[in-house]
Amino acid sequence: MKKTKKICWVLMVIFVLFNHVGLAIGDEIQFGPKEAYILLDYFLRLDPEPTEIKEKLAQYNQWASVYAKYSQKKLLTKNEMKVYLLIVFMAEEKGVVHTQEEIYKEIVSKFESQPEVYLAALEELPFFIPVTCKVLKEHFFFVNEPDKKHQFAKKYEKIILQNLGEKSGSECLKHIKRGLEGEK
Repeated sequence: MKKTKKICWVLMVIFVLFNHVGLAIGDEIQFGPKEAYILLDYFLRLDPEPTEIKEKLAQYNQWASVYAKYSQKKLLTKNEMKVYLLIVFMAEEKGVVHTQEEIYKEIVSKFESQPEVYLAALEELPFFIPVTCKVLKEHFFFVNEPDKKHQFAKKYEKIILQNLGEKSGSECLKHIKRGLEGEK
């Protein structure tokens, strides 16, 4: 049942994210149908699992190239941030370790450079809140600065609550703060 629910959420996300496939405004990253398929296939395994090392590497390289487009851009539009959050969600759910490590390094800077855009995208995709806020928390452990997590939560508490609302904002803060003061 849990897997079916995740698939339904992913399909809803695909609909929300990709109803603008092929459209780009200004310097927005062009997100094409091929890239949408790469992400969807990587998450749902529409094609059979490759058996040859070369095929597996090619498949991973496709995933990595889509991820790189969104991670390397300094400022993202709201639509680009939605795709980035989908990649964060997929990396966590699928356990894509190399991508997770890169995301853990960069996610706080992505948030801090554009908190309003990050939270606006998250507000439209509330089912990503638990995962993306947990990943924000993981950043501080990955970079070995767990004491800075509390400062981050305190600094952004107001903006998180304003943008996500009391219920969703509190949920996000709960995930970020988890592990503080003996909480697990």
